[in-house]
Amino acid sequence: DRPEPEAELKKRWDGLVRAFEDHDAAMALDDLVSALNLDDEYDSYFESCPDLFSELAKAAPALVFKTLPPQPAQDPDAPEYRFRRARRSNENVVVSNFFALYRYMSAAASTVYEAPKPPYLLQDHQSAPIRGTDHKPDGVLYYQRSILDMAAVHLVVVVAKMPSMPMTISHPDFGRVADYACAMWEAQPTRMFAPVIFLHGEYASLVLFTRGKWYTVALGCLLHQQQGPTGSHINMVRAAMMDLWFLFTLTPDKFGHFCDIRRAATPIRFTHTAGTVMATARVPKRAGEPGVDMENRIPRPVLPRSRCTYLHKTSYNGKPAVLKLAWTQMNRLPESAVYDILVAKGVAGIPEVYDSGLLKTDFFGLRLEYLVLEDCGDRLDVCLDKLATSGADNKALAEQLSSVVEVVAGCVVAANAAGVLHRDVSLGNVAVSNGQARLLDWGGGKVVESSDIVEEMAERWMFDAQEVMEVEADYDPITGTVRYMGIRMLLAAKTRGYLDDIESLFYVVLHAISLLENGLDTCVGEGNQLLDCSDLARVRLDILRLESNYHEHFGISKYRDSFCSTLDAMHKFLFWSPAGYTGYQLVHNMEYDRPVDMEVAAKFMNEGSLEMLGRIISGSDAGPGEPTGQAARLARTSDNAPQPRATKRITSEPMMTRAAAKKAKAAGKKTGPANKENDA
Repeated sequence: DRPEPEAELKKRWDGLVRAFEDHDAAMALDDLVSALNLDDEYDSYFESCPDLFSELAKAAPALVFKTLPPQPAQDPDAPEYRFRRARRSNENVVVSNFFALYRYMSAAASTVYEAPKPPYLLQDHQSAPIRGTDHKPDGVLYYQRSILDMAAVHLVVVVAKMPSMPMTISHPDFGRVADYACAMWEAQPTRMFAPVIFLHGEYASLVLFTRGKWYTVALGCLLHQQQGPTGSHINMVRAAMMDLWFLFTLTPDKFGHFCDIRRAATPIRFTHTAGTVMATARVPKRAGEPGVDMENRIPRPVLPRSRCTYLHKTSYNGKPAVLKLAWTQMNRLPESAVYDILVAKGVAGIPEVYDSGLLKTDFFGLRLEYLVLEDCGDRLDVCLDKLATSGADNKALAEQLSSVVEVVAGCVVAANAAGVLHRDVSLGNVAVSNGQARLLDWGGGKVVESSDIVEEMAERWMFDAQEVMEVEADYDPITGTVRYMGIRMLLAAKTRGYLDDIESLFYVVLHAISLLENGLDTCVGEGNQLLDCSDLARVRLDILRLESNYHEHFGISKYRDSFCSTLDAMHKFLFWSPAGYTGYQLVHNMEYDRPVDMEVAAKFMNEGSLEMLGRIISGSDAGPGEPTGQAARLARTSDNAPQPRATKRITSEPMMTRAAAKKAKAAGKKTGPANKENDA
């Protein structure tokens, strides 16, 4: 790969500095050891070899001195060690001394039977990048594999390039360090945190990147600060060496991963703890032992911090499946709990869950869950394209699309009746296999009302039901994929209902037909463009007031007549009433209760969905004195919800004045969804 231009690198590093700003903390090594449940192992290590590096600590160089120590002696019991002169401004010297120190610590440890030995390879990458990347850290500790690429990196070693106070990291240096950590997260789905050894003159620190924060763990001095060190300085250096060696000798399942991946990370076998959803993972030791394969990874962006998802095509008991590994905050709703609720309520149109569990809970404020799901086939646009390529006529295409809309719209309505909103109906989350549609990825789902089953799921999946419901309500305005969000959601409305999910389905269908007509890699029509949220809302409001010609603004002309029955029914259902176009009322009156025309709904929903829809709009599930219809659903959705995030509004009749928006922003309120494909 060609190296990135310096300007691009700087831009990327600056972005990482901003992403991690105010998400840092200092941590003592003892606290880290306790967090990783390694207290007994740490104590045993020091008891078994308390004086392991005593001689080496005496011979360690001072930060600056005039003469070099002699060559190391042949007798390992009385070694003398050769280091180069170390100056804070000379990166090469610091790297050379670190590599020499590693070799001499290895030699010292080899003389003590009880001393642990590192199962890794240390290599210099100052000149040559890591295989398949443009990354050039100063050193890399690799797993002992035949291919040493980013997937084989255990940790990286980085030397400070910019002057700063001891034990601190300058912004340019932090950008590099975070970049290496993100590369590890990207390449290694089994990661729990990404470790970096940061060398700053005589000081060494462990920089730890979790999905929530980055932590700095001071290891101490590896070099003396002056010639002729005193006993206290020697003890400081020895302690730093001992701590560093302890970290270097930990296996991946104890330091950095949820299983031991020294040989490879595939397949993985999950085992449940009896009677709980907690599970452990391991790489099978014998060939042929059953496990979930992770070779065929589905490309998906990995953000620097916060939520993170890895997907792999695999098989489960001979059936095509998808393995999903997902990091979420403890105050967010686990996807497995959503599936449990949907299955308990008999909601159709969702993937079958073959297996699921928690690998980590409350790990630095996050949980790691895994799900093995039914492989639901291709995205809607890919499915239609394959049908067209195989020679299917327009009637067959229209029938397939109508079937997909019927299933997904019915799934949205049934889920709502079960008390769940999807909130991220997007092109990537509507899949078709053998003509059968499924609505995928309920990781952005939300429980809209408390019930016994919610409390049961909270106990089972170890979350606080009330806290999670309040936090999910706060995320209502910014959850979803921007291109498919409803107009109210683009404008950060604080209430959300099933009709917003059906509106998202409408945009999914429009985009899929446009891609079928114009090519899967194209984006035609202003209605499909990825714009700023308020601009996209404005564009769609103007397009959708057209009763008959709105299709062409979404890039549809050739297939217009073939698909008009389904499209026009959804268009009329969502944006028209006997009084006319309702789009502007949606924007200017956030309390406006969208009318539901059952006759129009019958043109794209089946009888079962219509029956559930009728119960929802009639309020038959409302208690005495409670509001009915969609107003009831929206009221429940907004219970305990904080104020909506300030964002730019339609200027013709603003929902928030610009002065008020600036004041809210200055007060620290959250802003609306960012202009990107995948938001929170």
